[in-house]
Amino acid sequence: MARGGLPKNDPIIAMDANVIHYKEVTVHGSFSASPRDCDLALNLIAAGTINTGDFITHRLPLRKVEEGMDLIKRGES
Repeated sequence: MARGGLPKNDPIIAMDANVIHYKEVTVHGSFSASPRDCDLALNLIAAGTINTGDFITHRLPLRKVEEGMDLIKRGES
């Protein structure tokens, strides 16, 4: 079973430090969230308190899901 997006028996992930450095990527970890936390986060986003513009790189219709996955695989999103 995976928790937090990491494999249970192998929680070490490899990251290209050049991507973090040159693209100025920030990595944030989190631990657990309740339904109340999710509601609060969605309300903050809906109210404009949290700017999601930095997180959204592309907007594609559902019919282009494969194109979106390709963008992720190529590191373009």
